[in-house]
Amino acid sequence: MPRTLRHRRTRPANCFLGVGIPTTEDEFERHRRDRGPRFANMYPGPPGRTRYRADVIRPFLRSAVQMRKLGVHIRTRLTVEDFWQQFFDNEIHVVILFSHWGEDDRGEDAVEFAPGFVPVDAIVSGIPRDQARIIDLCVCHPDTLVYEILNRRPDYTVGCKRKDGEERVEFGPPDSAEKGLTPDFWFYFYATLFHYLKGGRFSYVEAHKRLISRALSMARAAGGVIR
Repeated sequence: MPRTLRHRRTRPANCFLGVGIPTTEDEFERHRRDRGPRFANMYPGPPGRTRYRADVIRPFLRSAVQMRKLGVHIRTRLTVEDFWQQFFDNEIHVVILFSHWGEDDRGEDAVEFAPGFVPVDAIVSGIPRDQARIIDLCVCHPDTLVYEILNRRPDYTVGCKRKDGEERVEFGPPDSAEKGLTPDFWFYFYATLFHYLKGGRFSYVEAHKRLISRALSMARAAGGVIR
């Protein structure tokens, strides 16, 4: 698929959203029993369960209903094999990875998938060279992953937090703008983005760029979330 895909008009049905962090309470509790830097372990004790329900589970469930009605392909309990598979589906133009950054058991930079952390080298190795897509990384601090994709899969278009001077990242919020934002903001952002795309008037990259500044302004005014 040509690199000009980033300019092609995109509809919600051309988008895949894969979620590597827990989206149910049972999954959340299983992840908290794991040792290591699981996202769920950032929410300790009974107060953490309540906060996780508010930050992640309820916003995801509400947003997922809207997104699925629009035709978005959503996968929870995401495995790295699920992630790789999307690049072979010609109907999928955009692959959104929604997860957590950390380290694997060997201390290597890694992304959390449902079974555990997968190191950057393994993730990129499974991305096919000849199926260039748009990859939107909704992952905190994915610098190593961004670098490896851009250098080893140069035909792909990558979006994520944009650091000053990194011109190859084509869309995403400024790095400083994400401080204090929790997953609820991003679930509502994507639900709004897909509504923006349903008319088929914009490319994914263009729609993301048009919406992100307004969404961040709304989040600041609302204390961190958009509803």
